[in-house]
Amino acid sequence: MGSINNGSQRIGWKFSTPLQASYLDTFLAGFTNPGLFIRPKFTTLGTGQTATLNIPPFSLLIEPADMINTEPDENGEFPIRSIVKVTTNSTVQLTITMSTMAIGFKYTFADNLSTKTQWYGDFIALTTENINEFDGIIIATVQSREYNGIVYYSVTTSGADISDALLIKEGWDPNCWLSLISPRRAENGILNKLEVRKHNDLFTGYMSGHAGIVNLSNLQYEIIPPLPYEYPNGNMPNSFNFFNLMSSGFGLCDGSDTLPLINPHGGIFALVDAYNVNPSTGGGNYSNFINQLKIKPVLKEQPNFCYDSESGTISIK
Repeated sequence: MGSINNGSQRIGWKFSTPLQASYLDTFLAGFTNPGLFIRPKFTTLGTGQTATLNIPPFSLLIEPADMINTEPDENGEFPIRSIVKVTTNSTVQLTITMSTMAIGFKYTFADNLSTKTQWYGDFIALTTENINEFDGIIIATVQSREYNGIVYYSVTTSGADISDALLIKEGWDPNCWLSLISPRRAENGILNKLEVRKHNDLFTGYMSGHAGIVNLSNLQYEIIPPLPYEYPNGNMPNSFNFFNLMSSGFGLCDGSDTLPLINPHGGIFALVDAYNVNPSTGGGNYSNFINQLKIKPVLKEQPNFCYDSESGTISIK
């Protein structure tokens, strides 16, 4: 052990120093990226131009806005040094309007503040005007539509920032998973695309396959534009839509209105379930929205190789 604090070290446990906030917020850094730790189920009250959003108790992991690392590492990335876990224990109400496109949560560490009332995070209704400057966590996407004088709202976690810990729990690889487009990347606030993410950013990486060794990036799928009677902002071609990711690229490769799907293409890693909102199955109408799609990971079956020593043959079962 050394007696000199070279590099202003933050040690998780020290014999001589009680744990303090500036130490505790380093514990989760590096183990997971910021984002939702629990997906809350939102409800809305009101059918007019303005409505009340109920946000039930949930948890998230967030990098304090005033402690974001601006020094790149050897790979040109910006490691996260501080993460705070925030848990709400009662329902929060927030006013939203038809111009709201996302719900954000922002937290500032600010250990020099003297008043306790300034130590809490803020829920923020985000629009196209303020989302590009927002430096917190997006916890929900918001869509709305007026039909026969009634405004319908849909608020879900689809397209939100998700922590690595929750992605792993759900069966995803945080380095490569499929999501509704982030509101940060939605042109004019229209959620009409799916995107492959690496953590909460767009995926980029190398893959080796039948098309060679390639670099894949900016992998998005544009959802079919909606007809007047279908849900905004688009329509999936099937109730069950399967996406693959291969050296030849990313895209929709199979679809069906029923399962199981026999003899599918290779490289499938995600299922977009539109069964409850797809007009072809009778579920789509004016109160359905693209952020109600269910996007699920698809696990790859491991083939069973068997070797027959007598015949010298290998079979796959």
